[in-house]
Amino acid sequence: MNKQNLPEEKNDLLERLASLSTERQGVSNQDFQPILDNLPVNVSLHDWHVIANFASEQLNFWEAEWLFSWEHSPNTKARAETEGWKRICKTKLPTSIDLIDEQHDLILLNHSLKRAVDYNESSPFRKFKAKVLSEASFKFDKIGLRWFASYLYATALYPKGTVGRSRK
Repeated sequence: MNKQNLPEEKNDLLERLASLSTERQGVSNQDFQPILDNLPVNVSLHDWHVIANFASEQLNFWEAEWLFSWEHSPNTKARAETEGWKRICKTKLPTSIDLIDEQHDLILLNHSLKRAVDYNESSPFRKFKAKVLSEASFKFDKIGLRWFASYLYATALYPKGTVGRSRK
């Protein structure tokens, strides 16, 4: 979509979101709040979709940061940001909660997989172990042992001693 053909308000909204996201990887929910507070009354459905996608992306970035933090010293900033973004997604956005929850799971998995690949990159054994446990988890899920599949998948995805592994 060519930004020159967009109405000025829409162009401004997209520029403010782009500005927030290019400044740093994780955007604070408190930095995002003024954008929500200053939205025009006639926000289009497309703009709400852009806003919801941005908020969902940030929620899941921060949640992955928290899940990959060490259990003995969890990333409390990431936890607080996760809660703040959840609050925004559930109370401020006029999007279906079911859609947000479904999208949330996929985006969180994407962020978590990126972190796991980076973590496992330096160790061939960790890469092999993660692959085997992940494949085994899918097989156990197929036969109905979801609790065990979830445990295996968390073991494959999150390093030992992280919040994500201990949470499962």
